[in-house]
Amino acid sequence: MNIGKRWKIDADSLNYILSRRVLVKANKNSPQHYSWRVEGYYPSLKSALKALADFELSDTLLKDLNTIQKRQEKVYGLIESLDKR
Repeated sequence: MNIGKRWKIDADSLNYILSRRVLVKANKNSPQHYSWRVEGYYPSLKSALKALADFELSDTLLKDLNTIQKRQEKVYGLIESLDKR
């Protein structure tokens, strides 16, 4: 399942796998290209989505801890609401 252009979640028989799309620089064996880098393995889809939220928040320029915490709680609330649908 692709989530935007930068993230995807795959699954195997044991885990949900969160991967980020990264730009791989050119070297003498291959040109510059995009590839997927595994960021983590998670026991549930919900935990993979929470990890994605954490990665996205850590990538932002939000400096104020209260703002970050409120944004994180909002995203976590949206993830929690997935169970209720």
